[in-house]
Amino acid sequence: MATSHDQIGAMAQQHGLARARLFRGDDRSREGEHEVLLDGAFGSFAVSIADDIDPVDASSWVWSSNVPHHVLMTGDRVRVTRWDRPDEKSEFDASRVLDNPADFYEHLRSDRTIDPRTIVEHSMSLFKRVRNLVHHADLPDEKSIAAYLTFLGLFASGQQVTKRNLASVNNALQLPDGAMDIVSLLPQGEVETIYDEFQTLRLGNRSLAADVSLAIRHASGAIFQEAHHVLVQGPPPDLFNYVAPATARKPDRGGVHFTPPFLARALSEQVLQALGDLKNRKHIVIADIACGSAAFLVEALRALERMEYRGDITLIGRDTSPIAIDMARFVLGVAGQEWPGSNRIALDLEVADSLQNKPKLLADAVVMNPPFTRWQELSASQRDLLSAIVGKHAGARPDLSMAFVERALDIVKPDGAVATLLPATALDAKSASAWRSRLLDQKQIFLSALFDDQSIFSHARVRVGALVLSGKDVQDSIRIHAGSGPENAGDSLRALRLKRWNSNANVGFSLSLVPAARSSALNKAATPVSTDWSAHLGRLRPLTTNAQRSVATTVRDIFDVRQGIRTGENTAFVLDHGQWLELPEQERPFFRPAISSKGILDGRVTQLFYVFYPYGNEHTINTEFDLRERLPRFSVKYLEPFRQKLAQRRAKGGKWWELSERRSGMENAPPAFVSKYWAKPGGFVRHTPAQAVVLQGFGWVIRQNPISHLPPLELRHIELAYLALLNSEAFFNLIAEHAPPTSGGQFDMSPRYILDVPLIDLFNSRDLFAREIEILAKYSYAYYERPYKGSDADKGIAEAAASAVLGLESIPPAIRLAQNLAGGLLPDWLGPFVETGHEGTDRAYRVSVLAKLQELARSGDYSEIDVALRQAPVSQLAETSLMTLLRGSYRFKTRLKDWDGFRDRVASELNKRGAPVNRLLIGLYE
Repeated sequence: MATSHDQIGAMAQQHGLARARLFRGDDRSREGEHEVLLDGAFGSFAVSIADDIDPVDASSWVWSSNVPHHVLMTGDRVRVTRWDRPDEKSEFDASRVLDNPADFYEHLRSDRTIDPRTIVEHSMSLFKRVRNLVHHADLPDEKSIAAYLTFLGLFASGQQVTKRNLASVNNALQLPDGAMDIVSLLPQGEVETIYDEFQTLRLGNRSLAADVSLAIRHASGAIFQEAHHVLVQGPPPDLFNYVAPATARKPDRGGVHFTPPFLARALSEQVLQALGDLKNRKHIVIADIACGSAAFLVEALRALERMEYRGDITLIGRDTSPIAIDMARFVLGVAGQEWPGSNRIALDLEVADSLQNKPKLLADAVVMNPPFTRWQELSASQRDLLSAIVGKHAGARPDLSMAFVERALDIVKPDGAVATLLPATALDAKSASAWRSRLLDQKQIFLSALFDDQSIFSHARVRVGALVLSGKDVQDSIRIHAGSGPENAGDSLRALRLKRWNSNANVGFSLSLVPAARSSALNKAATPVSTDWSAHLGRLRPLTTNAQRSVATTVRDIFDVRQGIRTGENTAFVLDHGQWLELPEQERPFFRPAISSKGILDGRVTQLFYVFYPYGNEHTINTEFDLRERLPRFSVKYLEPFRQKLAQRRAKGGKWWELSERRSGMENAPPAFVSKYWAKPGGFVRHTPAQAVVLQGFGWVIRQNPISHLPPLELRHIELAYLALLNSEAFFNLIAEHAPPTSGGQFDMSPRYILDVPLIDLFNSRDLFAREIEILAKYSYAYYERPYKGSDADKGIAEAAASAVLGLESIPPAIRLAQNLAGGLLPDWLGPFVETGHEGTDRAYRVSVLAKLQELARSGDYSEIDVALRQAPVSQLAETSLMTLLRGSYRFKTRLKDWDGFRDRVASELNKRGAPVNRLLIGLYE
């Protein structure tokens, strides 16, 4: 008969879950076997094999461990308890569960908690209250962490707040210097109240017990990263509930993002596998040079525990934040005591800047989630440092994270391994290809991954990549590409544990083994790497594969896709039709009509704008005197208010009134079509009028070879067919396999994603697809060129024709892309805020957003507002956009669970920009 340990192991193996003991290994107070089986964001649960367990106790355990369910296996019964409903037990026959493991697991994944008061939120409530006490005791704000860690230590040991107990906890745990003295200065009565109230969570007539030892063991990453985030945002409310700017600031290093525990867990497992067999290794050194609160190091330690590693362990952590190092020392101290024990683990944690000063250490493995900061967001000194570290391989616009990878390679042993998270652009942007190739000169690619779900990081919206580099010989590299669904990333990592390569069961992601790329610099006999090793990084493209069987050409063969004008400040350079008419007649010729993303809807140009265009023989402006003389009204009303900002643009020299990027190439070769920057079906229009420029979008210029032999009328006929084809759902289903999703089911139409999308050459396929071209052209004429809009039947016929010419006619009718995409993407109405970036939209659009927020609130659809606040890329938005969202949602903030977090992110971002945070956010902390 299988033992209970074997039963739990079988359950973990069936689903690709990581195992961890629920309680400490030396805790013998509870009978039976108890473990936590760990998945991505949704599928983790605790399992016990015992005679019986009180459902309230079981709920307390899983709530404290930050997992939703407890599964009790007893005899021939399986009982499932969800922590927020301890009285509502679900029972199953054990045989049914064992015979249908996939169905049972899907039940657990889909049965999600409703109560938002997780152990992380409960712990944050404790932190905020402790912070208030520190604040009102006139102690420095950064001492809040020391007091908080002391409280957690007392809770974990089950001791009351007394001087003797404080001394005991201080000696037993890695508390910050002076922590005991700080707590002793706090008012004893309020300390006891906080202590008592934290012990339980009321659920109706039930109370769950907070087990801090479980929280530290299983949820420390989320708890301490959240505490660090809260601390650096701003101090607690004073007596008048006013919040000033943060005083405990983390040194600004840019885009520091939370480390998702499930990603850290999987990458830690992979980096240890990349080291080879550890059985005979007596000592292992693991380092994180941007460690934060040690989320990655904790997961690496747990991975060693699962592997039953028996040697000594040294964990090294470096971070610029003293607060982060205090938290790291505490959590690693607690974790190390549990396993492998103080006699086998050594900690080396220091406050240090790993970029400014190369760490003097040598590690077997480096694990990290470095700051993500784009080149354009770096200061001049940061750019110089990044360029010095990465060197000539940096590319046009390197990311700061690339410098951390270089530092990791500096300190890892020749046969060691590096595991790191990266922005996806470091792995799929053409500008970083030289850097990626350079990595092969030092290590081999053990694993590379892209995750399209932009909500993986808390408090940030970004596509994430992952990389594991190995100093050992790698025959086959692992490639992962997970889709945008919220479960896709976790599913791909479970499949990775199961080694489920190239399986039809891999829905929403691809997982494959490919021959490892080789560097000719390391192996003289090797064939030089002729292509970028990260090209098509494991992306699952069944429609593309199907289309390529009958379509031999791609977008790049037919069109030259060019980015439109970048003004540098739309408010200064771009006018609507009414503003343009208000100018004196002699000033209007200096403007060109502009097709912008904002003026494209359902394949039609709904609004033309007018962009200042001081170029051409008659309209060139060479001096400021010339500017004031020829455009007195425009220069004073629109340009002068932005003079200082425009003059700071490096590329403009003294001509601050010129556009940042003129894109003159499309003057000589005008585009046939214009696409929105982010588009979905209906995002293309014909380029008309002829003199219009492309603004905030892309011009699609027909290459000369396909059309040189066509008469004008036939050319127009095929262009109309192309307009319907480009706007079809069939074509966008292909785009979805190449381009990342962005707001509201739209896709990034940048050339680096679009050029390799299969597209039929209709100019040279007229005879083969004459019927389909006729259908598409007629549909375009009726639907896009005339006031009449085609019927649904007409659209269905056009879609069938589009599928036929793309080689997709055997594919079932596509479900609308917006429905296929997982939730969590930005709503459509937020798109213009993101598209216009720091320039911002006009006032009329901001008013329409305010009206939209009120409409959603009246209809009770708060979830859409929450998604917008949670996913909004705060660092990319204009101050006016941020304040519109913040002020517009303030009235119903109590119904929005993400409102406080959004406010804090906005405050942090405005503070970075040097904006008057106190004035802008006055009244928003009440």
